[in-house]
Amino acid sequence: MLFGNSYEELTGYDFHLTERYSEPGRPLTRSSTGYRQFPPPELVREVSRAYFRLVQLNKINAWFEAEGFDLEKPISKEEFEQRSTEPPPSPKITNAMIDDHVLVDPKLGIDSKMAHSTQDACIKAWEAKHGSAARDRVRVRYNTHAEDRGIPVKPGPRSNSAK
Repeated sequence: MLFGNSYEELTGYDFHLTERYSEPGRPLTRSSTGYRQFPPPELVREVSRAYFRLVQLNKINAWFEAEGFDLEKPISKEEFEQRSTEPPPSPKITNAMIDDHVLVDPKLGIDSKMAHSTQDACIKAWEAKHGSAARDRVRVRYNTHAEDRGIPVKPGPRSNSAK
């Protein structure tokens, strides 16, 4: 849900206020009819709420556009539910990608050599290309491949403290 229970409908009066008055606390801006004025003190609260509702509407419209909805046409309940219940896209980093990084030639299977001499070197090289994304998955895949090849990987806590 985009805004929980705090959504407020934008009214015609809100359009009038945002067209005529500048947002409280902001510099004067230009509208389609000329420069907006500072709101009088008795309207500051109403103008502020109108700008709040306008921002909400813009965020909601941006979400619908990002989801691929055409805002010019009505959206059926079935179409909305179908799109909002579709499974999320699969993660970009796959085990095959990690295997390509960990092994010299993953197509050789068990005969492939490890691409990095140590787990730390493997992790550092991964981070240089991909950042820290999936670092734990790289560590697990490295350990699995090393174990399959009989290469010992020293377990133990990592510490960065100097003695």
